[in-house]
Amino acid sequence: MQLTLIDWSIIIGYCVVSVLFGLWFSYRNKTKEDFFVAGRKLNWFVAGTSIVATYLATDTPLVVSGFIRRAGIYENWFWWTMALSGMFTVFFFARLWNRAGVLTDVEFIELRYHGKAALMLRIFNAFLRIFGICICCGWVILAVGKIVSAIFNIPSTVTFSISTFTFSIYSSVLIYGILLVLALSYTMFAGAWGVVMADVLHFFAAMVGFIVLAVIVLYENRGPGGLVKNVANAPGVSPAVFDFFPNFKTAGLLAIFTFFVYIGLLWWWSAAGLGIVAQRMFACKNGKHAGLAAIWGFFCIIVLRSWPWIIVGLASLIYFPLIPGEDPELAYPKMMVKFLPGGLMGIVLAAFIAAFLSTIAANLNLAAAYLVNDFYIRIICPNARNKKHYVFVSRIATVLVLIIAVIVTWQMTSIAGAWKYLAEVYAGAGFVVLFRWFWWRINAWSEISAMAASFILANTLKFIPSLAPDEMFPLRYVIIVAVSSVIWIIVTLITKPVNLQHLEKFYLKVLPGGWWKPFADKPNMPKCEKVSANWFGWIISVLTIYLGLFGVGYICLARYAIGGICLALFGLGTYVTISAIAKISIDKQAVVEISELSIKK
Repeated sequence: MQLTLIDWSIIIGYCVVSVLFGLWFSYRNKTKEDFFVAGRKLNWFVAGTSIVATYLATDTPLVVSGFIRRAGIYENWFWWTMALSGMFTVFFFARLWNRAGVLTDVEFIELRYHGKAALMLRIFNAFLRIFGICICCGWVILAVGKIVSAIFNIPSTVTFSISTFTFSIYSSVLIYGILLVLALSYTMFAGAWGVVMADVLHFFAAMVGFIVLAVIVLYENRGPGGLVKNVANAPGVSPAVFDFFPNFKTAGLLAIFTFFVYIGLLWWWSAAGLGIVAQRMFACKNGKHAGLAAIWGFFCIIVLRSWPWIIVGLASLIYFPLIPGEDPELAYPKMMVKFLPGGLMGIVLAAFIAAFLSTIAANLNLAAAYLVNDFYIRIICPNARNKKHYVFVSRIATVLVLIIAVIVTWQMTSIAGAWKYLAEVYAGAGFVVLFRWFWWRINAWSEISAMAASFILANTLKFIPSLAPDEMFPLRYVIIVAVSSVIWIIVTLITKPVNLQHLEKFYLKVLPGGWWKPFADKPNMPKCEKVSANWFGWIISVLTIYLGLFGVGYICLARYAIGGICLALFGLGTYVTISAIAKISIDKQAVVEISELSIKK
């Protein structure tokens, strides 16, 4: 396919505007707090929009199309469960993270734990997170290769040999090389301020592009009713492709097991709010803005962005019949080639560029934060005379992480496979990362043992032939969680607790809920927060998001009556959710008590 002059003008114009927009905020970077958490001055809308822009990514439309072609709409529960973890973060952790006052979620380790074990865990965790970010950047870069391959009808990789060595290089390397330089340019100089403000631009640009393609597809099929009819009549398509849940009467045991693993277990590892979500909450003005940011972000992630991609994925079954052995993730870019004329192709490609830049920029900034704040400053140079020295080092770290991410990309073939691998790596530490806030007895060795067990199992279970196939991911995940949990609980009980004086300081700073009786029962000590109202808010907020998701979905599938009912309930649930957030803030008297006791200590 040949892009027109209009297409190139839109693409180049958007790239220039994005870089200049991001660079505009470079003047605000005077300290490491400015560079990594925007001086802790963000409001909920900017922070929340940055969260969803980061999760837009170039890979997700391709994976969604692949899910639909493999199993149907319900396969998207793999990432729809983010509503469960996201709202758990809002109601149980947003205020705690904000009160912790750390620069990264890894820095929290030495706030919670004490001694050499805590330092070792912090450094190990920092590099493990950087490893995960490089994989994330890798699958985003891989998606660019697949898009370029489909649009320009060229092989995604070119293989060549030198002597006895064979090398493979992406044919799209020049294109994504340019995009990486664009992302690096404003991330390196503008830091978090440039990243989050550019994210706002990227979010709206990306959504416009994705919606344009979905609208064209619906128009070509004469609306939602025509789309459903044409998909149902496509060769080899099962009626189950439209189901939001697996059919428990006809679906196989493995499909049902997979669904329950997704909704019951998969989301726990990120429920405490880690990575980008935590970083954006650190950057908010206060706990209220942190909570609202997470709600707005995950509403957009689950409800707003799902259906433009699902519509295109469903329609691909009409125009590109299922072929055994095909790469289902190429369906989305093939639909772009088929339906987008000159001009509109430029708009949708600009949307992908927006998604690419927002994800790469945010992850580079976060990885640099881990490398600088949790390793360089903590170990190598803790007391630089010139505070701008840390900003300079952060820029160098940003470039280093990008180079590693590009190397990691060469080892990938499947975006969905990379998603699942990373989920397995972090799976075993999910529960201990949650309970460290609520149970004083957990120590650094608890977390070390859980992470080590999870990492080892994630990289060894695939060598067992019966567990190696991709469809066995749910069983591997359950094994990793179960074994790791047994290990960390035993380690917790046989090792010494954290120094009690250190724990008391943590308690006074964060005021967590749960099992902190040795500290909460002390005279004149502020009490833990009551979490009963939090459970109500979490349940209502999750139901609200899914009502919005299903409401929009039913309308897109021409089931207007039930869609309208879901959206009406969604509106009511939104009001209740926002009211619930207002009721879980810590009262002013407790804040006074914490401040006074912290000064005395």
